[in-house]
Amino acid sequence: MKKTLKLWKLFLIIFIVSSTTSGGHAITAVLKPYFVRRYKWLSEEEFLDLISVGQIIPGSIAINVCVVLGYRIAGIAGALTAMAGTTIPPFVFMLIVSLIYDSIADNILVRYFMDGMQAAVTALLLCVTVRTFIESRRYSGWFGYIIMVISFAYAMFTDWSLLYLFIFVLFATFIRTRVVTRYLK
Repeated sequence: MKKTLKLWKLFLIIFIVSSTTSGGHAITAVLKPYFVRRYKWLSEEEFLDLISVGQIIPGSIAINVCVVLGYRIAGIAGALTAMAGTTIPPFVFMLIVSLIYDSIADNILVRYFMDGMQAAVTALLLCVTVRTFIESRRYSGWFGYIIMVISFAYAMFTDWSLLYLFIFVLFATFIRTRVVTRYLK
Protein backbone atom coordinates (compact mmCIF):
# COMPACT_ATOMS: atom_id res chain seq x y z
CA MET A 1 0.00 0.00 0.00
CA LYS A 2 2.82 2.41 0.78
CA LYS A 3 4.40 2.03 -2.69
CA THR A 4 0.99 2.53 -4.33
CA LEU A 5 0.47 5.72 -2.34
CA LYS A 6 3.94 6.94 -3.30
CA LEU A 7 3.21 6.24 -6.98
CA TRP A 8 -0.08 8.16 -6.78
CA LYS A 9 1.67 11.12 -5.13
CA LEU A 10 4.37 10.98 -7.78
CA PHE A 11 1.80 10.87 -10.58
CA LEU A 12 -0.31 13.72 -9.15
CA ILE A 13 2.67 15.98 -8.52
CA ILE A 14 4.09 15.47 -12.01
CA PHE A 15 0.65 15.64 -13.64
CA ILE A 16 -0.16 18.97 -11.97
CA VAL A 17 3.29 20.42 -12.64
CA SER A 18 3.18 19.26 -16.25
CA SER A 19 -0.28 20.81 -16.60
CA THR A 20 0.77 24.18 -15.21
CA THR A 21 4.30 24.72 -16.54
CA SER A 22 5.72 24.99 -20.00
CA GLY A 23 7.79 21.83 -19.56
CA GLY A 24 11.47 21.66 -20.34
CA HIS A 25 13.78 23.28 -17.82
CA ALA A 26 10.90 25.08 -16.12
CA ILE A 27 9.53 21.82 -14.77
CA THR A 28 12.66 21.21 -12.68
CA ALA A 29 12.22 24.38 -10.62
CA VAL A 30 8.67 23.45 -9.76
CA LEU A 31 9.38 19.79 -8.96
CA LYS A 32 12.29 20.46 -6.62
CA PRO A 33 10.28 21.73 -3.62
CA TYR A 34 8.13 18.59 -3.71
CA PHE A 35 10.87 16.01 -4.24
CA VAL A 36 13.57 17.54 -2.04
CA ARG A 37 11.84 19.56 0.68
CA ARG A 38 8.29 18.33 1.12
CA TYR A 39 8.55 14.55 0.64
CA LYS A 40 12.35 14.25 1.05
CA TRP A 41 12.50 11.60 -1.65
CA LEU A 42 15.84 12.99 -2.86
CA SER A 43 18.67 15.10 -1.47
CA GLU A 44 19.43 18.40 -3.15
CA GLU A 45 22.68 17.06 -4.62
CA GLU A 46 20.99 13.90 -5.87
CA PHE A 47 18.20 15.97 -7.44
CA LEU A 48 20.73 18.12 -9.32
CA ASP A 49 22.64 15.03 -10.47
CA LEU A 50 19.46 13.38 -11.77
CA ILE A 51 18.40 16.59 -13.53
CA SER A 52 21.78 16.61 -15.28
CA VAL A 53 21.32 13.01 -16.38
CA GLY A 54 17.80 13.74 -17.65
CA GLN A 55 19.05 16.67 -19.70
CA ILE A 56 21.72 14.77 -21.62
CA ILE A 57 19.35 12.04 -22.79
CA PRO A 58 18.03 12.76 -26.29
CA GLY A 59 14.37 13.76 -26.40
CA SER A 60 12.02 15.94 -24.42
CA ILE A 61 13.76 17.36 -21.35
CA ALA A 62 10.59 17.36 -19.24
CA ILE A 63 9.83 13.72 -19.95
CA ASN A 64 13.44 12.59 -19.56
CA VAL A 65 13.91 14.40 -16.26
CA CYS A 66 10.63 13.13 -14.84
CA VAL A 67 11.34 9.55 -15.92
CA VAL A 68 14.82 9.65 -14.35
CA LEU A 69 13.43 11.13 -11.13
CA GLY A 70 10.54 8.66 -11.10
CA TYR A 71 12.93 5.74 -11.61
CA ARG A 72 15.12 6.88 -8.73
CA ILE A 73 12.13 7.33 -6.43
CA ALA A 74 10.15 4.16 -7.23
CA GLY A 75 12.00 2.04 -9.81
CA ILE A 76 10.42 0.98 -13.11
CA ALA A 77 6.91 1.64 -11.82
CA GLY A 78 8.01 5.17 -10.84
CA ALA A 79 9.52 5.78 -14.27
CA LEU A 80 6.33 4.67 -16.03
CA THR A 81 4.16 6.66 -13.62
CA ALA A 82 6.29 9.77 -14.16
CA MET A 83 6.16 9.30 -17.93
CA ALA A 84 2.35 9.10 -17.85
CA GLY A 85 2.09 12.12 -15.57
CA THR A 86 4.35 14.14 -17.83
CA THR A 87 2.86 13.21 -21.20
CA ILE A 88 -0.89 13.18 -20.57
CA PRO A 89 -1.39 16.95 -19.96
CA PRO A 90 0.46 18.21 -23.07
CA PHE A 91 -1.18 15.49 -25.19
CA VAL A 92 -4.67 16.53 -24.08
CA PHE A 93 -3.81 20.22 -24.46
CA MET A 94 -2.46 19.74 -27.99
CA LEU A 95 -5.48 17.64 -28.92
CA ILE A 96 -7.84 20.39 -27.78
CA VAL A 97 -5.81 23.15 -29.45
CA SER A 98 -5.64 21.23 -32.72
CA LEU A 99 -9.41 20.85 -32.70
CA ILE A 100 -10.11 24.55 -32.12
CA TYR A 101 -7.03 26.17 -33.67
CA ASP A 102 -8.75 27.53 -36.77
CA SER A 103 -11.34 29.35 -34.68
CA ILE A 104 -8.82 30.95 -32.27
CA ALA A 105 -5.77 31.60 -34.47
CA ASP A 106 -6.77 35.16 -35.39
CA ASN A 107 -8.15 36.14 -31.97
CA ILE A 108 -6.27 39.15 -30.57
CA LEU A 109 -6.69 37.93 -26.99
CA VAL A 110 -5.05 34.66 -27.87
CA ARG A 111 -2.13 36.53 -29.42
CA TYR A 112 -1.73 38.69 -26.31
CA PHE A 113 -1.90 35.60 -24.13
CA MET A 114 0.81 33.87 -26.17
CA ASP A 115 3.05 36.96 -26.01
CA GLY A 116 2.59 37.09 -22.23
CA MET A 117 3.34 33.39 -21.91
CA GLN A 118 6.52 33.80 -23.92
CA ALA A 119 7.72 36.52 -21.54
CA ALA A 120 6.76 34.46 -18.47
CA VAL A 121 8.54 31.35 -19.75
CA THR A 122 11.67 33.38 -20.50
CA ALA A 123 11.68 34.76 -16.95
CA LEU A 124 11.07 31.30 -15.49
CA LEU A 125 13.95 29.81 -17.50
CA LEU A 126 16.24 32.62 -16.36
CA CYS A 127 15.23 31.96 -12.75
CA VAL A 128 15.90 28.22 -13.12
CA THR A 129 19.27 28.88 -14.73
CA VAL A 130 20.40 31.27 -12.00
CA ARG A 131 19.20 28.98 -9.19
CA THR A 132 20.83 25.93 -10.72
CA PHE A 133 24.07 27.86 -11.19
CA ILE A 134 24.05 29.05 -7.57
CA GLU A 135 23.26 25.59 -6.19
CA SER A 136 25.66 23.70 -8.45
CA ARG A 137 28.69 25.80 -7.59
CA ARG A 138 28.87 23.99 -4.25
CA TYR A 139 29.54 20.74 -6.08
CA SER A 140 31.43 21.57 -9.24
CA GLY A 141 34.26 23.97 -8.32
CA TRP A 142 36.53 25.54 -10.92
CA PHE A 143 36.21 22.62 -13.34
CA GLY A 144 32.45 23.14 -13.59
CA TYR A 145 32.91 26.82 -14.37
CA ILE A 146 35.40 26.09 -17.12
CA ILE A 147 33.12 23.47 -18.70
CA MET A 148 30.17 25.87 -18.41
CA VAL A 149 32.00 28.69 -20.20
CA ILE A 150 33.29 26.35 -22.93
CA SER A 151 29.82 24.84 -23.42
CA PHE A 152 28.17 28.25 -23.61
CA ALA A 153 30.71 29.54 -26.13
CA TYR A 154 30.45 26.35 -28.19
CA ALA A 155 26.65 26.48 -28.31
CA MET A 156 26.48 30.21 -29.03
CA PHE A 157 29.27 30.67 -31.53
CA THR A 158 29.47 27.45 -33.53
CA ASP A 159 27.09 25.51 -35.71
CA TRP A 160 28.74 22.19 -34.98
CA SER A 161 26.86 19.23 -33.60
CA LEU A 162 26.43 19.11 -29.83
CA LEU A 163 27.72 15.54 -30.04
CA TYR A 164 31.26 16.97 -30.28
CA LEU A 165 30.68 19.01 -27.14
CA PHE A 166 29.32 15.94 -25.37
CA ILE A 167 32.40 13.92 -26.36
CA PHE A 168 34.69 16.75 -25.21
CA VAL A 169 32.95 16.97 -21.82
CA LEU A 170 33.16 13.20 -21.38
CA PHE A 171 36.85 13.22 -22.25
CA ALA A 172 37.61 16.24 -20.01
CA THR A 173 35.70 14.70 -17.09
CA PHE A 174 37.50 11.40 -17.55
CA ILE A 175 40.90 13.15 -17.54
CA ARG A 176 39.97 15.24 -14.49
CA THR A 177 38.74 12.18 -12.62
CA ARG A 178 41.96 10.30 -13.38
CA VAL A 179 44.11 13.26 -12.26
CA VAL A 180 42.12 13.88 -9.08
CA THR A 181 42.04 10.17 -8.25
CA ARG A 182 45.81 9.92 -8.72
CA TYR A 183 46.48 12.83 -6.35
CA LEU A 184 44.01 11.65 -3.72
CA LYS A 185 45.65 8.20 -3.40
